[in-house]
Amino acid sequence: MDLELIQRFAVTLAIGLLIGMERGWDDQETRETPRIAGVRTFALIALLGALWQLLGSQLGALILAVGFLGFAALYVSASWIETRGTGHYGITTEIAAFITFTLGAMTMHGHVLLSAATAVIVTIILSAKPILAGSSGSNAASSTRFSSFCSSPWCCCRHCPIAASVHGRR
Repeated sequence: MDLELIQRFAVTLAIGLLIGMERGWDDQETRETPRIAGVRTFALIALLGALWQLLGSQLGALILAVGFLGFAALYVSASWIETRGTGHYGITTEIAAFITFTLGAMTMHGHVLLSAATAVIVTIILSAKPILAGSSGSNAASSTRFSSFCSSPWCCCRHCPIAASVHGRR
C-alpha cells in the first residue's frame, strides 16, 4: 500500500470524525433520545465511501453507484425506523451522511483538498443552525460552538456577516 493511499484514508477518517463530532454535539444538546449516527458512524460512513471508490476504480464506476445505493437504502431504512419511534422528522443528519459518503469517495479519487474544505463548510453550516434558523435557549451551546470555529485570527470567516453576528461585529 503506498503512502498517498494511506494519506487519503487518513483525510477521509478526519472528514468523517469532523462531521460526526458536530452531529454528536447537536445530538447531546437538543435530543432526549440518541440519534442514529454520531462520531463513530460518520467516520465509518466516510471510510465506506472511500472503500467503494477504491473498489470502483478497480472494478468500474458502476460499483461505486451500487455501493452508494446500498448505503442509502440502509440509512434511509434506519432513519425511517428511528422517525417512527421518536417522531423527529428532520433530514439534516441524513443529508450530512450522504455528503460524508460522497466526500470519502471524492478524497479517495484524489480530490483531497476540495473534500477537506467541503467538510469544514458542511460542519460550519451544520453548527450555524441557531444563527440561520433563529437562536433559542436550547441552541446556545451550538452558537458557542459555531463561534469557536470562527474565532481564530486566520479564519476566513472574519468578514462573513454570519460570523460577525456571532461575534457581535457589524
